[in-house]
Parts: sequence; C-alpha cells; structure tokens
Amino acid sequence: MLSGTTPLYSSIQTVTYTSMFQNVTSLGSQQDGNFTQNYNEGHPAARIDGIQANFTQALPSYPNAADVVFLMAGINDVAGNYNLSTAPARLGGLIDLMFSSFPNTVVIVAQCSPVTYKPWEALKVQFNAAIPPLVQARVDQGMKIVMVNMSAALTTADLADIAHPTEAGYMKMATEWFRGVNVARQKGWL
Repeated sequence: MLSGTTPLYSSIQTVTYTSMFQNVTSLGSQQDGNFTQNYNEGHPAARIDGIQANFTQALPSYPNAADVVFLMAGINDVAGNYNLSTAPARLGGLIDLMFSSFPNTVVIVAQCSPVTYKPWEALKVQFNAAIPPLVQARVDQGMKIVMVNMSAALTTADLADIAHPTEAGYMKMATEWFRGVNVARQKGWL
C-alpha cells in the first residue's frame, strides 16, 4: 500500500539510494495523480474507522505485504469532531491491524498537517499530541513504525484551502515522508 502524491513518487524515483527503489510498486484501489504508480488506498473524507474498513475490505487484494505504508489519519475525525476522545485509540487499532496483517511492513505514521480553521487546528494539536506515545508504545513492542510530523513540515501558507496542501505543500509532505523512509532504512528495516 505504498501510497502518496506525485512529489513522493518523484522523490523515490530520483533519490541517491536508487537501488533501494528500483522496483517500487504502489498498491491500492484508488488512483490519484498524473504518474504511472498512482495507486493508493486513500479515500476522500475518510475518518479513522473508514480507513480501517477500507483496509479490511482491501486486504484480500494484497497477496503480498507492502514494504511501506504511509498513514496520515485523523484530520477528518477532527473536522467532524467525531469521538475525538477515542481517536488516538482508534488510530492505534488501525496500526495494530496493519501489523497483524503484515508484521514485517514498515508503517510511517504522520502527525496531521495544519488547517486554517482555528477550532479544528486546536483539536488537531490535541490529537497530534497523542501520536508520539502511541507510536513509541508500538516501537517498544518491536513494530517497525516511524513517526513524521506534517504539522511542523507545513504551514498554513502551504494550504490551497482549509486543509489540503498546494503543490508546494505536497512537495514538503513528500520530503517529510521520505525522511521517514530514510529513518526506517537507517534502522535496517528497508
């Protein structure tokens, strides 16, 4: 389920570690972007529970485990003020499902990027604060998981609307995702 934006795919294709990425194949039931490897499992406006349902439904389509999963989830829970007290636990459950399905997969989890609507931003900050201990608990259990901080990588100037990045914002996200790939590589996971 290697998924992402055109900038992420371009970064992977042009890195100095080209031998590491010679056979990149993106997986998923969705397509986005004007490039050949544009498959992903990103579903517009999906909350964490929706992402989990989509993942569960898509599992039979994946005969082999993905090497890397890029996961940024929770902003739609924040935007809908949907059971935010349980959102971190639901994110943890989604991650646990991924690892129980594919134990050797590397999951790169992102803290959510900025939003311009101040009430959402305040809720997003609270949600993002719960992600580092959630990730660390799974690292301590031996899961191959890396956290990246999209909230620090982007500013509201990088947004095209209330929550979605501009092309320049997507480039910054690609850089942050790729930083996570390099962390996993340095740990010997990739």
